[in-house]
Amino acid sequence: MADITVTCTQCNATLKVSEYVDIDALKCRGCGAKMEKPHAAGGEGAMDTPAIRLAAPRAPEQPVAVTAAEIAAMERNRKVRSFFPKLLTRPAKPSRRRRGGPVSVIRYWILFIVTLLVSAALRWGDIVSQQSTLDIMIQVMLIYFGMLHVGLVAQAFHDDVFQGILCVFIPFYSVYYMLSQSDSLVLRSISAALLLTFAYDLMVFLTKTGADVYDFVNRWIMSGAA
Repeated sequence: MADITVTCTQCNATLKVSEYVDIDALKCRGCGAKMEKPHAAGGEGAMDTPAIRLAAPRAPEQPVAVTAAEIAAMERNRKVRSFFPKLLTRPAKPSRRRRGGPVSVIRYWILFIVTLLVSAALRWGDIVSQQSTLDIMIQVMLIYFGMLHVGLVAQAFHDDVFQGILCVFIPFYSVYYMLSQSDSLVLRSISAALLLTFAYDLMVFLTKTGADVYDFVNRWIMSGAA
């Protein structure tokens, strides 16, 4: 909307008003005579010059030509991206853990405490008097922890590939994953109690295994150098 200049028919005074103002109701502030609205160059009866004009239509954009080489390159990129399994691109599954009430939490704590007391009595008490029986029990627990680690790695890969990679390459990350992400509260309670009871035996086994691997690699290097 633009302003126009109107002129008094008696005293020739000018005034700037809106182009949509009602000229018939507008009077001069000085003498009170009628104001006159300017007209276009076409004459007295010509139509007023519009204040807003439509822009000229733009020419449609021409489509960009794509060569056969570019189409082939895009097809190769699409095949490369689709080569990887969908498992690597799917989002992590939300945790399915069910939040129980205080009674449910107390029940799992009771299971943890009972398992801890029983396993500690069998491992460190005088209930098992024969050393051979104790050694067998320790070996069974080591096998259990090994199978538990494999199962946790498989579950982590099923839920999230990145978590599975962490469980494979970072020591004891599978234990952290079990305690923080596992959906089975019964497994968490029993495994945590057994882990606390046989933590010393597990560390001795890992230390001995690491020393044996180190000696084997050292002998293999020395034999190659000789």
